[in-house]
Amino acid sequence: MGQATFKVELSRQPNADSTRSVRIRITRDRQHAYLTTGIRLIVSDGRGSEWNEKYEDRKSNWVKTHRRSAQYNQQIRDTWDELEELAGDNPTLSASELKRKYTARQEAKPVEVGAIAGPPRLFADFVGQVIDRYRGKGKISYALLVGYAWNCFKSYAGPDLSDSRILARPFVHSFDAWLRSATRKNGQRRYSPKTIRDYFKVLEHAFSLAKEEDLFTIRNPFKEIDLYVPPVKQARPEATSIMQLLELELEKAEWVNARNTFLLQFLLNGARVSEVVRLEWSMVKKGSVTYLPSKKAAKWKTVPRNEWLDKILAHYPQEGRYVLPWLSEDFHLLTKEQQYYALKDAKDRVNAALWTISRRHKLPRLTTHMARRAFADAAIREHGDLRMVQHLVGWSSIAIAEHYARELQQEDIEEASRQIFARLSDKQ
Repeated sequence: MGQATFKVELSRQPNADSTRSVRIRITRDRQHAYLTTGIRLIVSDGRGSEWNEKYEDRKSNWVKTHRRSAQYNQQIRDTWDELEELAGDNPTLSASELKRKYTARQEAKPVEVGAIAGPPRLFADFVGQVIDRYRGKGKISYALLVGYAWNCFKSYAGPDLSDSRILARPFVHSFDAWLRSATRKNGQRRYSPKTIRDYFKVLEHAFSLAKEEDLFTIRNPFKEIDLYVPPVKQARPEATSIMQLLELELEKAEWVNARNTFLLQFLLNGARVSEVVRLEWSMVKKGSVTYLPSKKAAKWKTVPRNEWLDKILAHYPQEGRYVLPWLSEDFHLLTKEQQYYALKDAKDRVNAALWTISRRHKLPRLTTHMARRAFADAAIREHGDLRMVQHLVGWSSIAIAEHYARELQQEDIEEASRQIFARLSDKQ
């Protein structure tokens, strides 16, 4: 057989959300096979296009202007390199067989891909192992958070990452002070209190893991930082207002899909956005919708169908695998990391469209998480049984329901106080 060649290109047909999928064309003996990378881009004739039409060879960048351009280009190069190596080791395989062998190899990769032989010499080495372990287990979001926190810590520490220096309590406290005082060029804070709390939490957890493996005996230096973050109140629409979103006349298909995604989250007992965009037609039964929540602690959720749910489902033809058009048909064949970024892209698109809808129709800023929180509020107010609310929403602990109930009670107390003084003012 001849030598295999590869080319990165866009799918010929656009997806339902008007994006185009990036794929690698495998050619051998004039036979083609197409490997989807899971990357979906906005392609247009104007400056908003995320596809680089002028790329010349594999050293060029195929993706431009996207917030993850560098990462996507590196992902394509890594896939290309692995395909090239596979083709060299298997000169008798056809293009289709090469694609199948590549896919099987991705699915068969071991869980502990980041395991490193021998104990790490420094805490810095151990953090690198922790990141690789989480990535290998498919916990991509947590691996990225640890990576962000560690890169920030390294940028402050400089080249000297010796344990005696970076694990000293004065150094950790000075890092905390630097995070709280760092500003951007426009004078705004670079790191929010929540970001600082998240960074210290993951570094504290990494050190705890190191102590469990008997790498350190000293006290955890990341545990002594005050991580309290005052709660931020965000205006949330009432349940009746949410259902009125169905009556909005929206101009673009992406806005309609985002609105329907938001409503499905609310109607499916506060489902997460990742659960809704992955909703398959096989999960939609005659009288109910059944799906598996993305969190391991939750069990299968079955939600009875109602008139609002039926009205949204009627928007979409029962074709293909997924109800909503945010994911490609071969999403389930992608690696866990590719699936994570595909879901992240879908969530970002939904939130961007919801923000546009909020501004154009003068609504409180809508976000995907708000749909879940609004259902929880409605369930607590209407039902009152916190244990039942926990099972409805799918929380792993009743403590979350209790926390939300206390917040609602505090809001009611503040509203009652405002009404009392408003009436006194009217009487005067």
